[in-house]
Amino acid sequence: MTDDTPTAAPPPSGPAVIRTFVRTLPAAPGVYRMLDAEGAVMYVGKARNLKARVTNYTRPEGLEIRLQRMIAAT
Repeated sequence: MTDDTPTAAPPPSGPAVIRTFVRTLPAAPGVYRMLDAEGAVMYVGKARNLKARVTNYTRPEGLEIRLQRMIAAT
């Protein structure tokens, strides 16, 4: 017997969330924070060009493993 109950898709996370959010950022200096699924702060950063810096997180392939893990948990 199989369970044919439809399951809800998991909420977006990682680069997908960041790609959606980066569209709202200015290309100006600023501070950003990465939040986990519970809303806890995992990382706080600053940048001279906020949009360019956060866009780097949408392509985690070339980043350090610790950053890839953080992005996946975002």
